[in-house]
Amino acid sequence: MRLKLFDVDIYISCLFAAIIAFLFATDRTGLILPTFAAILFHELGHLFAMWGLGCQPKQINLIPASVQIVGSVPKKNSDEVIIALMGPLMNLLLFVVLLLHALVFDDSTTLSWAVLNLVVCIFNLLPARGLDGGTILYQILLLRLPVYRAELILRIVTFCLGVLASMGGVTILFQMGNNPTLLLLGIYLLIASLMKI
Repeated sequence: MRLKLFDVDIYISCLFAAIIAFLFATDRTGLILPTFAAILFHELGHLFAMWGLGCQPKQINLIPASVQIVGSVPKKNSDEVIIALMGPLMNLLLFVVLLLHALVFDDSTTLSWAVLNLVVCIFNLLPARGLDGGTILYQILLLRLPVYRAELILRIVTFCLGVLASMGGVTILFQMGNNPTLLLLGIYLLIASLMKI
């Protein structure tokens, strides 16, 4: 499905839509909606930074396990870092606001929403390909290294994180038997480390 909003082309893959529908239909925790709200605000942080730095977003692709924002190329490496940081910073800001609300009003629901925003923030700051932390690490490496070496180091770091997450995920599955989240993260990172740009 394709649509246009504020001169930005938005593409939603059928598989992405099917996965979202499935998650909402099977959610028994009540956390799917606040999780997607946290992800939406995260992406809005990137978009606001792009608009603020004059990097007009041209296309947003919603595909399984990824939201890709395609825009004009930032003028400086520091602009790329600012754009990457704004998503996690938006989640961190929401975490603080929701945490304060939860503490003042003794609201456990708002506390769980605050924690979700913190998790989204920390996850996206992992120094791995396809995540904001990976973009930041790559831009820092480019200050001292040629492109191919920076890319190689980022792939190695992503692969190592994938192996660690997979090992931790397998351990959790054997001990608890009911939460594959860390294992799925490990598999995602392993795939990201092997994919071509």
